[in-house]
Amino acid sequence: MTSVLKVDNIQNSSGTSALSIDSSGNLTPAQKLLYGINQPMFSVRGQNGNAAISGLSLSNVSDEGNTTYINSFSQIDVNRGSLYSNGRLVAPVDGVYEINARSGQGSGGANYRALIVIKLTSGGTTGEEIYRVWTNSDYQYYTLAYSGFLELTAGEQVAVGWNSVYASHTTGEHEGATVFSAKLIG
Repeated sequence: MTSVLKVDNIQNSSGTSALSIDSSGNLTPAQKLLYGINQPMFSVRGQNGNAAISGLSLSNVSDEGNTTYINSFSQIDVNRGSLYSNGRLVAPVDGVYEINARSGQGSGGANYRALIVIKLTSGGTTGEEIYRVWTNSDYQYYTLAYSGFLELTAGEQVAVGWNSVYASHTTGEHEGATVFSAKLIG
């Protein structure tokens, strides 16, 4: 048995339009939907500036004073919905976010490298470390990466960086570049 629902407009009980369908069958949302061109997301690469976060306090580590975070990227490839601000993801709404970060050691130098991902409260100085990984100092090429989902409330932030006792991330946009991206998925 097949059912057909024939409507041109979906509204809430007070009459406010939520979704319309035009004569070609295309959806015309009254509010932004979380897919396609309206899905909040960003992708940046090539760290362009970094600094310690003054007064940083993380609940699950004790060496946060040795951590440097990227506050500027040289290339912003995508920034929809203003998710990206001053090197960080800043959640515009409550939801689940897909987070990806990676950095490489493209030069093959004998330096340790590290990648750290932290989740911060809306004030930007307290939170928790989500992920930390580092390389050996053996002249090998490495890619350090994090990929995961985080539930954030509006205003919470995610930042990436490294422990300052290790070598800094390259400023290049290609070989060994630091790449940081995120999108709201629900």
